[in-house]
Amino acid sequence: MPVTSKSYERLSQNVGMLHASTNIGVIQSAGKLYLIDSLDTDDAAEDILSALDSLFPGLPVAAVLNTHSHADHVGGNAYIVQATGAQVWATRAAQKSIEYPELQSTLIWGAKPFNRLLTPFYKAQPSHVDRFLDEEPTAFENVGIKVISLPGHYADETGILVHDASDGKTLFFLGDALFGTEMLSKYWIPFMTDPALFRDSVEKIENTHADLYIPSHGSVHTENTIHEIAELNKMVTLETETLIRNTLKKGPLSAEELLKQVADYAEIKLGLGQFLLIGSTLRSFLSSMNNRGLVSYDFEDNRMLWYAK
Repeated sequence: MPVTSKSYERLSQNVGMLHASTNIGVIQSAGKLYLIDSLDTDDAAEDILSALDSLFPGLPVAAVLNTHSHADHVGGNAYIVQATGAQVWATRAAQKSIEYPELQSTLIWGAKPFNRLLTPFYKAQPSHVDRFLDEEPTAFENVGIKVISLPGHYADETGILVHDASDGKTLFFLGDALFGTEMLSKYWIPFMTDPALFRDSVEKIENTHADLYIPSHGSVHTENTIHEIAELNKMVTLETETLIRNTLKKGPLSAEELLKQVADYAEIKLGLGQFLLIGSTLRSFLSSMNNRGLVSYDFEDNRMLWYAK
């Protein structure tokens, strides 16, 4: 569903969001607009700008603040920069993948990606990072922000805590550090690079005061509901670890054989995207579990096999 002016929800006096496949934060300050993330394609970015023009006529977009460097969060950067002259702000860790987005496809494939992995779903258009959010203090008129590292889903995952001095409300834009129930139900094993760090980040979210918590994929939560969805996010990772251990207890498997066993168990029919994203995530689980002494590996007949300890 394309973003329109009807997609907008006001969260505080100067802060709102555009509901989309990836929710977009909108900060209004001193006659300018600042966006949190930018969706995935030029067409989506054009829809964002059209909606903003209807909602805030005459107010220019000054910058896009990226929570992390995945394509569905930074893919609209280049179009917005070209159309408006806006800057891109991100952490230093995110800069590398935002400016050289082929790194995303290389990570999930483990080698130089083939052409199918260079489409917008995997690889965003490159954009230049003008300012490092984690190194340069940022304050707007009537609005203050704090950048909070939330690794686990991805190494450069960042939360943006926004305090609106006009009405005293605090909004926590979470990126993909926490997923909504629909996302968890649909994908079951969401992409992540370190499940242990992901759980730590979810706990950090729970312990950070805010009036509203806004995941990039899912509904807005309050202090009354954040703990329930946080526990669900942690539970999903723990259930996946249990499934991996129980599967490997039956006998050693290669990472690809483990992927087939998990997909069969969950009745998932693997296509290219799920094969790569779930496969990469399971290898991340194996790395994390190996570091914690829960699984190990050996080589047999030139095969790397994983087993439960």
